Amino acid sequence: AFLCAFALFWWLFGRYPRLLVGAALATAAMGCVVPPIATVPISGILLGILAASGAAWLQAVRAKTVRVDPQTPADLENVKSTVVLKGVLVFFATTTIFVAGKSIFAEETGTLKDSAYRVIVPVGADGRPTGEVQVPETLYQLLHRAATPPVERWNRVLVTRAEYRADLRRGLGPDAYRLDNLYARWVIYVPEDETDVVLDAGAADAPLDPDQVLLDGTPLAVEWSETEGTLRFHVARAGTYRLDAVFSPILQRGVTATDCEIPVPRAPFAVLTLNVPSDGPVVEFPSALGGAEFDEEALQWIVHLGNTDRLRMRWRTTPLATAEGPVVDVRQLMWLHVAPSNVRVDVRWNLRVIRGRVSEFVVLTDPRLTLVESSRSGVRVETADVAAKTRVVRFEFEEDVTDRTDVAASFVWQDAEGFGRMTVPVILIPEGDVSRRWLAVSYSPEIHHVSALTGDTRPLTVSGFTAEWGNTNGVPDEVVDLTRSTARWSVQLTPNAATKRFRESLATVVGTDSIAYHYTMRFSAPLDHMELCRLVVPSEVKILSVEAVSDTVSRPLRWAQSDSGRLTVFGGGPSAPIEAVDVRGILNIGRRPSVELPLVYAESGESQGYRLTVARRPSARLRFLHIGDFAVEDRLVVSDADIPADCRIVAAWDAKSPRVGPALQVEANRQQFGYTETAVVHADGRITIWFEMDVDDGIVDTVLLEGIRSTDLLEDDWKVEPASWSLERGPEQNSVMLRPMFPITSQARFAVEVEDGSDLLSALADLRLVGGRLAAYRVAVENTARNTTQRLAALQIEGRSLSPVELKRYRLEAAGVIYELPPDSRQEVWQATVPTVTRGVDMEVACFIERNTQFRAVARARLIPGDEGELLTELPPEVVLLGAWVNGEAVSPVPAGNGVWSLPTVAPHHLVVVDLIYRGTLGVDRAESADDQVARVQCSIPSFGLAKPVTATVYVVPDEVVSISAVGQREIDLTEATLVRLSDAVAIVRAERNKATSDRGLLTELKRYGRQVLNELERDRLLKASKLPEWTVATRVDEFRKELIDADETREIEFAPTAGNLECSRRLVRAKRAARTAGAVVLRASGGETVPLDVRRNVMLVSPPRASTLGGVLAVVVLGVVVLLGKRWDAFARRFPHALGTMLGVAWWLWFEPSLLGWGIIFLSVFTLIRSRWRSVESGDSVVPIIVRQEAGASTNH
Repeated sequence: AFLCAFALFWWLFGRYPRLLVGAALATAAMGCVVPPIATVPISGILLGILAASGAAWLQAVRAKTVRVDPQTPADLENVKSTVVLKGVLVFFATTTIFVAGKSIFAEETGTLKDSAYRVIVPVGADGRPTGEVQVPETLYQLLHRAATPPVERWNRVLVTRAEYRADLRRGLGPDAYRLDNLYARWVIYVPEDETDVVLDAGAADAPLDPDQVLLDGTPLAVEWSETEGTLRFHVARAGTYRLDAVFSPILQRGVTATDCEIPVPRAPFAVLTLNVPSDGPVVEFPSALGGAEFDEEALQWIVHLGNTDRLRMRWRTTPLATAEGPVVDVRQLMWLHVAPSNVRVDVRWNLRVIRGRVSEFVVLTDPRLTLVESSRSGVRVETADVAAKTRVVRFEFEEDVTDRTDVAASFVWQDAEGFGRMTVPVILIPEGDVSRRWLAVSYSPEIHHVSALTGDTRPLTVSGFTAEWGNTNGVPDEVVDLTRSTARWSVQLTPNAATKRFRESLATVVGTDSIAYHYTMRFSAPLDHMELCRLVVPSEVKILSVEAVSDTVSRPLRWAQSDSGRLTVFGGGPSAPIEAVDVRGILNIGRRPSVELPLVYAESGESQGYRLTVARRPSARLRFLHIGDFAVEDRLVVSDADIPADCRIVAAWDAKSPRVGPALQVEANRQQFGYTETAVVHADGRITIWFEMDVDDGIVDTVLLEGIRSTDLLEDDWKVEPASWSLERGPEQNSVMLRPMFPITSQARFAVEVEDGSDLLSALADLRLVGGRLAAYRVAVENTARNTTQRLAALQIEGRSLSPVELKRYRLEAAGVIYELPPDSRQEVWQATVPTVTRGVDMEVACFIERNTQFRAVARARLIPGDEGELLTELPPEVVLLGAWVNGEAVSPVPAGNGVWSLPTVAPHHLVVVDLIYRGTLGVDRAESADDQVARVQCSIPSFGLAKPVTATVYVVPDEVVSISAVGQREIDLTEATLVRLSDAVAIVRAERNKATSDRGLLTELKRYGRQVLNELERDRLLKASKLPEWTVATRVDEFRKELIDADETREIEFAPTAGNLECSRRLVRAKRAARTAGAVVLRASGGETVPLDVRRNVMLVSPPRASTLGGVLAVVVLGVVVLLGKRWDAFARRFPHALGTMLGVAWWLWFEPSLLGWGIIFLSVFTLIRSRWRSVESGDSVVPIIVRQEAGASTNH
């Protein structure tokens, strides 16, 4: 810009010299006004114009003074005026350069994370700040701006693309169509982090569902305002996002056309895809700025909406001129009668036939509205349309209507009890134009209501509504006009407060693991209106039922429980008065030895007494630790509480209004029962174990199944029947716990089923129910179970075969055989016939890979030996087993050949822990390509027949190791070489040091090896650090550059500004030069150990004015002195060449920041050069050429 402006205006000033003075002055004036708000190219153009004007002016003056004889007074005055004009031009040029330079070379005013600043922090002997931090002015302003609490505002983002999709479906009428949902997708660009986004989307007649808003496919918490039509949400990080939303537009149905209008955010590219049926109408798009194309094959409209804020669609129905059906104008009057127990809806329609004949009147209603009365005899109610969420009601006329008629109907709103928030029920007219839609509401005296009117809803007078309605039996409480599509009405209903008097009773039945609750609130007088009861129920008590009692008839009530434990009960009404409220629940105590019994009591009202009854089940024993708010003398001997017959009442109290219950100590009674076990083997490999219990004495509320040999039996493929029972892990590793829904007092039958029972036959021998005695054991096998049948046939079981009829009891799919065995023979028969082998549960390996292609590893495996009790492990032949431990005891492994090692015999079918330490050579597979330096290193892992992958922790010294392969197992890939401190691995070995009795030297060697690895890693890290020429300091996020710091001991502080404080972290770094001050600090934005520095108290501004301002002032002063000195400056310039000034200016510009002081010195040097070139023009020492002419006859020596 500078060069182009200079060349153009130099040529222009040389061609038209009269433009020189005016252009120079105008440009100088613009330079004082424009640059503060101008861009860099504009400033460059201004500087080019000034440079061209200066060069042209000097050229013109030089050309003029050469032809002037300076000896005359007139010529001297002309030269003086020329010098004055040059001084004025230089002054304006300097001012313009100063102002324009502020725009070009102003200091960077970015955010705190974009720059590094030198500040001074006085520190003491301990290295902590002792005084105020001294910072430059720019950083001082940035810190205060960052410490100022931000003002909450909604930022509007850029919507770059918008896509909309909708389906136009056929409705119920001949010309009726519906538009269920409109799906929108916007691509938005958020420029800043932590941005609160607001979009104009949706309105009252086009609501947006906030629960279906997704941001990049993830649900998003949003706020959508129906009145403002705005969608608000928060975005944490800047970037481009995909926002999905769903609209549910309300169609505006008219006599001849149907409209749909949805407010949407503007986007430079917006397209709508509308699918229509094959016989659909022609759709118009009035708001589209682009074209609309219809694809006949796909039956869809492709509409280019453009940059519009409205999405409007319009399609026409049958016009009046060619109408085949009738055209009807409808006036709808609706009256809601809200009572405590029900809501009745009375509707009257005034029909006026404009054209044609009407034989029936069709109404679409809410499916919850039940028709109870009608003014027409021919009424037909059709099945509700699930998709449209409406029910069709047809009123048939005896004769066709051509003029006017009235239709009246009464509905009962199901599931509405006159409380909570209520809106207008859906009643639509598909075949007619509704010109009036009025709503009247009457409330029962027991109800308090607060109405809300939104949109274009207008209140009406009661007299006007009653005049239109006709004969009325009452007067409505409010009347509104809902004719306009944007009109909305809602009401909040609550019961009127009333003082309740009641008596309370709480009966508790304590078991070993749960406490049953039965709370009763009995009112002194039956409630004949809707009542809202609030109870305080502990949150840990699970509510099972809430019922209302009236005339010995119970019915369920509605209730809701908050997280704090408050229970709200809804109910009552004129037709069903409430005498009492029963609440039943259960409290799980989880076999705790002692528990405080929380109470259930009424939150409001007048309680006339409270009775607490405590009973115990036969399986539990109780002892009271304290009795809370109850007195000992108030204890009753008998109680009329509802206690089960098999339970015993321990204590009962009467009190006024207790809040704290007693504390109990619960102990379990011994339970005695007998059971029969039946193992059913199915054809598909499933095994079902049926248990039939017969309780002799006491009560059974928990069944403990023990004797499971493998943890595989505790996987998710186990299930229990019936479904009301729960299955969970038991207290021991080989046990499961089954809990019935209700305690067992006599007999029970349940089953445990395994999906894959191929390896379960050997484990069935040890299954038993704790606390019971086995009466009989049976085995049932389907004939189609080939493998299992062969194994059972080899047993040669001799027992009594049961009849096939009883097989249905155990749900066999095909005919089979069932054997009954003596309980004492089951153990040996099953163990002797089905031998088992060692099975692995899981294994962990810690492998240390060395540089010399060697590795050492520590492996820990949890195993279950088979019947023989022998442990076998397989290792490659090149691997040397250094030591082995079984359950912490050192053993001597015996090689069995082919890499198989045998460990000493242990107890069969019991979980053991095996530790191995071995050493081997790495198997390295080089890459195929020579450029690819990544190699694959294989480390051997012992094989125990594991069914699950090995959990391996690898400590790698070479960086080339990227993956590990387990022998005989699937490959385990590591995305990157993991370098971990060895102390984590030593902890695995240290945990077993006390158990390792024979070979402690091996553990010591392993620890010494780990310390060597650490030393190598530390040495490598220091070598890499020493190669760096200097320490690096971060100046931007994820970016580093070298920075020289004038300090011997320098502190690097990482900070992040917060409201009022500056969080800093300090760490020592080294520098090259000695410190001339107390210390220097480099600040950068990142995390770390934080030390708070209060910005307003610990930061002090000590820097001088900005260098750019000082440089500009000095440049103006120097250039002014240059103009005024005149001849003296010429003498100065002769003694000091212009090269000195140029060198000073360049040095200042390089050493400090690009300020106008440096540019002023450079300009001064250049001006000196120019003045030295033409100094004869201004000093009077110009050489005037003398033209010598030789006359005729003159001597040639002249």
